[in-house]
Amino acid sequence: MLLGSTGLDFLGDGNKDCCCAWTGYVLAQDSWGQGYATEALEAIIMLARHLQLKELNAECHADNVVSQHILTKCGFQRLDDKTRAIVFPNLGNEEPQPVLRFVHYLTQD
Repeated sequence: MLLGSTGLDFLGDGNKDCCCAWTGYVLAQDSWGQGYATEALEAIIMLARHLQLKELNAECHADNVVSQHILTKCGFQRLDDKTRAIVFPNLGNEEPQPVLRFVHYLTQD
């Protein structure tokens, strides 16, 4: 059974030696509300720290209040009130949807 996916996309020249990355997660609807998104995001943050990244970025659908809560609970800050639009293939709609941008400034404790 596939629960979902997550990962890192490195910014800059495309190699892991840069200091910033994007992350995100997509979960099967059966997996919602069971803590998997939080667990996956916490693991990605630990990996980002291990890789000595300074900044981790994420976007989520502007209407997804639960995902916004998960991001802020895990230490992300919403950057601004501006939104942009992207296509979410998992929603079955090819129309671009509004997203909000979040950032987690990582410190090496």
